[in-house]
Amino acid sequence: MTTPRVAVIGGGLAGLAAAGALCGLGVTPFVFERDDDVGGVVRTRQRDGWVIDTGPCLAAEPDVAVRAMLDRAGLDQCTVRAMPAAATRYIVLDGAPVPLPRTTSELSASPLLSLAGRLRLLKERFIPAEREATDESVDSFARRRFGDEMADRMFDPLIASTSAGDPRQIVARYAFPSLVGHEHRAGSGLQGSARAGMAARRRAKGPPMGSWSCAAGMQQLPRRLAGWIGRVRTGARVDAVAATSTGVAVSVSGDSESFDAVVFATPTSALGRIHIDLPEAHRLREVTSMPQASIASVSLGYRRDQVAHPLDCSRLLVPAVERRAILSVVFPSSAFPGRAPHDHVLLTTFVGGARRPELLDRSEPELIALVQAELAELLGAEGAPVMSDVTIWKDALPQAVAGHGDRLAAADAIEAACGRIAFAGAWRDGLSVGEVMLGGMRAAERLAQRFGRRPVSSST
Repeated sequence: MTTPRVAVIGGGLAGLAAAGALCGLGVTPFVFERDDDVGGVVRTRQRDGWVIDTGPCLAAEPDVAVRAMLDRAGLDQCTVRAMPAAATRYIVLDGAPVPLPRTTSELSASPLLSLAGRLRLLKERFIPAEREATDESVDSFARRRFGDEMADRMFDPLIASTSAGDPRQIVARYAFPSLVGHEHRAGSGLQGSARAGMAARRRAKGPPMGSWSCAAGMQQLPRRLAGWIGRVRTGARVDAVAATSTGVAVSVSGDSESFDAVVFATPTSALGRIHIDLPEAHRLREVTSMPQASIASVSLGYRRDQVAHPLDCSRLLVPAVERRAILSVVFPSSAFPGRAPHDHVLLTTFVGGARRPELLDRSEPELIALVQAELAELLGAEGAPVMSDVTIWKDALPQAVAGHGDRLAAADAIEAACGRIAFAGAWRDGLSVGEVMLGGMRAAERLAQRFGRRPVSSST
């Protein structure tokens, strides 16, 4: 039997995960990446002893199917586990960082909530579940179930640090699917979460794995995957995709190549640049209309003695009610060894998003000065940084706002009508490293089933 050939458009994590899964299913993938390097928004710069991740700095332990593929690709040899400090996060309260509660009992004793806020939280289990509000926003969901203080102090900064979005616009069932699911099934988000946590601990065969990265920075992940897969072309611009009588024709940098199927693993903006002649392709307009948020990653390096805060955490979250210019701060050198030279620390701050998009019009020196001033007030960072690095990510974070379900349905309809394509990416599967990679593997599974290959295993 002839081995099927599948074009994978996009060499980010979704495309590489799809290609890796196809390899394991007896299908030959060919990856085409427009940029000169793989990884998409997963980028690492190294200079003078600094390891600077300008996109994701760390990842939660992924689905077992994803981890198994990473191990087959040799990622186990370069995986580094986060140090104990990474388990702690801080949140800004009245201009000062305080630890973010990790359990309900910690939350009940935290200064983040007033007495009135804690009493309101206790009412949560008695609030009737709302099962019909499919496009309810995160802000509305949080205020309805947990109260105004929880919405302002907890849910708002969590959305800002993950999607850089506006909680009044982001749909709750996509941002917090487990929590919304607990409300629907158990009638209480808190009770459902507690039960799920106990069940997870009973199933666990060992201690939680926590966060992880790669020894040489996060971009080592896509580069190692690309090397393992093999058939990956960078600097390859896909101009058009069209159905043929025997498969799919893909135009790459002006040359047409034939494949049995295609995985589209690109941002929605890139989909809009490709001429696509497939059944139901007109519905792509619904997908490409998805709003995107832009963000700046500002990495500053200091001598350790310049920063007063102990930095005994992985991240600092900033609620909008604090009226700060920044969204969040990540502490890579507190989470992983080797991210900064000896006796130095690396602080990566995120600016812009839906909260302050106008800040991205500022110059790099202006952004550095803005972040430097914020870190001085919040963390006691004194003097000028010894290293600085700025990356602007334009339209990099898809926003799951009202109508997102219709966009996903449009993608499903195009897949079903054609039978030879699959979509993957953060816009479809979720923003985290693990969600993006699992989504790529599931896209591979959908195509592989057409060729009679066994499905990709998954714990979910």
